[in-house]
Amino acid sequence: AAFFSEWSEDGAVVVGVLLRALEIDPNAAWAFRRLTMLLTIERRWDELLEQYDRVLAATEDPARKIELYTEAAQVAKDLAGRADRAISYLDALAKLRPGDMQIVASLERLLEREGRFRELVALQRSRLGDLDAGEARALRAQIAACLLDKLDSPGEALEVSEGLLEDAATAPAILQLLERAFAAKSSPAEVRGRALA
Repeated sequence: AAFFSEWSEDGAVVVGVLLRALEIDPNAAWAFRRLTMLLTIERRWDELLEQYDRVLAATEDPARKIELYTEAAQVAKDLAGRADRAISYLDALAKLRPGDMQIVASLERLLEREGRFRELVALQRSRLGDLDAGEARALRAQIAACLLDKLDSPGEALEVSEGLLEDAATAPAILQLLERAFAAKSSPAEVRGRALA
């Protein structure tokens, strides 16, 4: 690889050598670093993300996986414009680093920006058990609003908002949510009755 880098004007030859090195040893960090640099310079984003996937599949060390998922998510989101891939990397990263709110916040923003509200709600629901009572109530109010406004699911929104009217912090938002659930065209009579009650 060093020889071709110095003597060959064809970058594809160097990439080929580095790819072969990684086929032989997927954990060859020197080859991966060099390859990612070359593919980034040439803006070959799909190939770059493919290499991240290959190395991630062969990596057992959790610390190394965290490092690779972080890099891959950044490449996918900021350079390649591949939000779908960035979401999958951030999701894997969140599982490796539960409780890292920076990762969770990035994932939530990306899911919201991409209109993947069902996945956003699932992620937020998974966090409820880790929050104190006040934070959990605030997040439940947020989940209920998303269910009603983005997913047009007034019944689910009412279920999530159960008991939140008793809390002075969430009561105003929940009262408005109940009014919108009652007025929603998609609300069946049973849901309207519960909202009105």
